[in-house]
Amino acid sequence: MGREPDGPTVRKGQFTIGLNVVDGAAHGSRNVAFIPGRTTFEYAIFYPPATDVSEIRSEIARTVRDIARKDPWLRVNPPRIDWPMHYPGGRTDRDHPLCRTVRAAREQAALGTSFTGPADVLPFPSATDLTWFTAAGIPAVGLGPGAQAMAHAVDERCAIDEMVDAAKAYAVTAIEWCGAA
Repeated sequence: MGREPDGPTVRKGQFTIGLNVVDGAAHGSRNVAFIPGRTTFEYAIFYPPATDVSEIRSEIARTVRDIARKDPWLRVNPPRIDWPMHYPGGRTDRDHPLCRTVRAAREQAALGTSFTGPADVLPFPSATDLTWFTAAGIPAVGLGPGAQAMAHAVDERCAIDEMVDAAKAYAVTAIEWCGAA
């Protein structure tokens, strides 16, 4: 996976499989001494926007099948793969007028604050509605306050100044992109 070349908005390792949930224990119990009768692994799979999801699913299914064939128990009890959710990758080029407008708005909003400086374009390795817009041919850019590492984390938080700067950037973007009424 990750056939799209690394570029200014693509970091090595961004397209990966992240194990997010492991569920397997005697029901209602958490004890290392219990051997589960069933185990579920849930993954988040990130792949380049230009890659077809059917290609990704085929590669994963083939890999799991090949591994299962090497194990006597898994040959008889093959893993079942479900695809309960899908978010395609999304991308708007950093030189697209919308991206340039958002970067300029963020720089303007941050003037005179501790966040003053050039706005950077970074990949956002997570599921957002941006992916559905770009899949439909509508340019979209994500912009928000706080550190990515804190997003959806335990004790998620960001500084009030970051929220104020983000709100200003949203307003400036709307005015610049859509025009003032």
